[in-house]
Amino acid sequence: MTNKMNGWTKWVIFAATVLVALGGYLVTVRSNTIRIGDAEVKTEAMEKEYGTAITTLQTDVKWIKSGITRIEMAVIKE
Repeated sequence: MTNKMNGWTKWVIFAATVLVALGGYLVTVRSNTIRIGDAEVKTEAMEKEYGTAITTLQTDVKWIKSGITRIEMAVIKE
């Protein structure tokens, strides 16, 4: 059994589909925007609180890498 739709029925269904899709898109964009804003605030707070700790950790990692390199060179010479 086939259903024939009038010209205006197709446009009503199309418009309803577009409105539902647009609503879903707007909800997604709004929630992502809010989530990104929250993450930026948390990141700024962490940078203020732990800024020096992060740079100190980076310096420690550099020293550890140079120490490993010196150990490798000493093992190679033996």
